[in-house]
Amino acid sequence: MMTEWVAKYIYDSSISFGYYNIYACYDSMEDYDQRKVNFYDVYDSEGNCINEGDPFYSFPSWNEIYDIYWLPTVREASQTLSRDLKEATK
Repeated sequence: MMTEWVAKYIYDSSISFGYYNIYACYDSMEDYDQRKVNFYDVYDSEGNCINEGDPFYSFPSWNEIYDIYWLPTVREASQTLSRDLKEATK
């Protein structure tokens, strides 16, 4: 299971690369409301929160966040940077 730190890192990385796909903040909301639930804020491509800060419970899974949103974002940014560096050094 992913941790709060990993989820925060996913969000911070997405923002730094200019993507706002998903914000997976906490593994549980225990610190906030004493309920052990999964909590997600989901953003559109313009950075608007589509669930207006209300929690999505049990959707998507942590693995889906990592595999669908974070990995492609990092992969694309890495490929773009690599391509730009190759062009700059020609």
